[in-house]
This record gives sequence, C-alpha cells and structure tokens, in this order.
Amino acid sequence: MDITKYLNNNDFRKRTGLLNVGATCYINTLIQCLLTCPAFREFILSKDYFNRINNENELFLIKELQSIFESMWIQGNSLNPRRFLNTLRIKFDYIEVNQQNDVHEIFLLIINKLNEEIKIDFNSIDLDMNYHNNPENGIEKLDNICKKKWFELLKNEYSELSEIMYNHSISQIMCGSCKYIHHNHEISCIMDIELSNFTDNTPLKTCIQKHIEKIYLNSNGDNNWKCDRCNQSVKSEKVIKYWNLPPILAICLKRFGYDKEKDMLKKINTLIDIPTEIDLSDFVISKKNNNYKLYAVSCHIGNIRGGHYYSLVNSKNWGLIDDTSIQFIDKPTFETHLNNGYLLFYSKV
Repeated sequence: MDITKYLNNNDFRKRTGLLNVGATCYINTLIQCLLTCPAFREFILSKDYFNRINNENELFLIKELQSIFESMWIQGNSLNPRRFLNTLRIKFDYIEVNQQNDVHEIFLLIINKLNEEIKIDFNSIDLDMNYHNNPENGIEKLDNICKKKWFELLKNEYSELSEIMYNHSISQIMCGSCKYIHHNHEISCIMDIELSNFTDNTPLKTCIQKHIEKIYLNSNGDNNWKCDRCNQSVKSEKVIKYWNLPPILAICLKRFGYDKEKDMLKKINTLIDIPTEIDLSDFVISKKNNNYKLYAVSCHIGNIRGGHYYSLVNSKNWGLIDDTSIQFIDKPTFETHLNNGYLLFYSKV
C-alpha cells in the first residue's frame, strides 16, 4: 500500500493544550506525541479511511482522534478530550480512564484498535507485493519471504497504519542439537527496551544492540524451548534482526520492572543517552533508509505508585506540554527533561 503522500510533511503549527479531567495526563501526553509525528498526523487528518467507518450507529476511536487532531492542529484550539475518553472507556471497559494508567499499555491498545477499525479486506484491493520473480541472491529470496509473511501476519488487521507504525522483526534460533535454523517473524508497533541491566548514560543505540544480540535458550536448566525438528531441549542460540522499520518508530524505555530481591514492582530511573538523531541501519537487514529524528517524548515523573506524564514535542524548537501548559525550552532544559523519557517517537528523515 502506497503511503507516500503522508510522508515528508514537516509542517509546524501553533501548539495547543488538553485539559486534565482527573488523572488523564497519560492520554494528554500520548495525543500530543502522536499529533507531533508527521506521517501519523497526516494520515489521521486525511480522512482517507472514512469510507470504512461509515456505520452511524457505532462509535469509532479513530473518528474521535481525527476530531481532536483537526481541532488542535487545523483550528488551533485547546480542548477537553472528554469524548475521546468516553469512547476509550466503551472500547476498553476494563480500563478506569480517570485513574493512573501506563501510557505504554494505552499506546498499544489504541494503535491496535485504530488499525482494527480501519482494516482493509485484502480481497477488495490490488496488493502489489513487488516480488522478485527470479531472486538472484539471499537478500532477494529473504525479501520475498518477508513480504509474504508481512501480509500473512497482518491479513486480519492491515491498513495504512500498518505501513506507518509497525516494524517487522525476525528471530532466528539455531538448535544446539540438530543445527536446524528456525525463523519466527513478528510484527509490532513498538520496540521495547529493558533497562534493568544498564547504567546511567548508556547510549540508546547500545540499548537496542543489547535488545537484539545473541542469547542462549535452555542455558539455565529451564529447558523451556524444544526444537520441533529433533524434539530436543538443549542449549541453543537465538538472535533478533529487524527486516524493516516504519516511518514512525516508537521506542519504549521500560521503566517499570520487577525487583526479585524485594518481590515488588519498581520504577527504573536509569538515565539513557537519547539522541535527537539516530541511524539504525546496523540493526536492519533490508537496505533502506533508517535515519531517524526524534519528534516527541512522553515523560514520566514519580514512582510505581503514582506520578505524572507530560510531553516534549519538536515544533521547530523543542516545547514542553503539560496538559494545558505550553512553553518552549532551551537545549539544557530539554536535555534535563529528556532524562524522564519513557516513550520515544522517532520519524524517518
């Protein structure tokens, strides 16, 4: 599916705020971050999907988000996100929208729900997969395999958002007994980075490298993985590679983890060196542009029991948006707040 018209629009406009209507800072910062991501914003504002959500008797989360984007970005209004929150409550009746919520979990729920609402019937469109008819090398063969797997995994929930927000990774496991290599393809709208093993000022690129580097399964006597070729559970190698990264890349620095010694959840306050520009080509097999620029950050202050979310947004200069409070900040102030970064949004350049 061609998403070219939604790309390369780096329009900057006056920023407006969202009213906190009772512990809703998590949704306010997420909306601000998504509004700042060029390709996502342009697609939502385009209404190109409205013919797929024309049931007047049904509520659609994406319609409410489009209305908020239009009011804020086009009309320049600050507003109360009450209708969006009400729709969120209906779509996910197990969520207490006026209580503290994890913006990472809410992001996953919302993106997957939006994609589900506007999914396309494969039988109704012409899918040009651009296969290599006579692949000449391993990369071309893998390209054919990955294209097929991409559509197989997304066959029930494919839309423009799949191309804009979702990455495609391949985990490779080599059986330590028969040496057979297993490949598992995975699709996700986020890259989750565990922080528990890092020290302060670790570069983000190092964190990503650690995330995908070789690990050994069945190495601690657990023997949870079994080869379906030889039926053996032995020490085996696993490595992850990304086949493709999307125009909008969301990265979560997982700051909430489990403390085994204290048998309790904790917040991880490790300071990660987060660049405003990053080249991720080393982690991607397909030879495409993988240069990214940081556009938005969801920040969290507080602890595991409670806290507050606010956002850093790239609007020519960096701005700090805290519910209805908006201020432009200098570089030292930006770098200080970046230490609170939890959810990062990068856009390809």
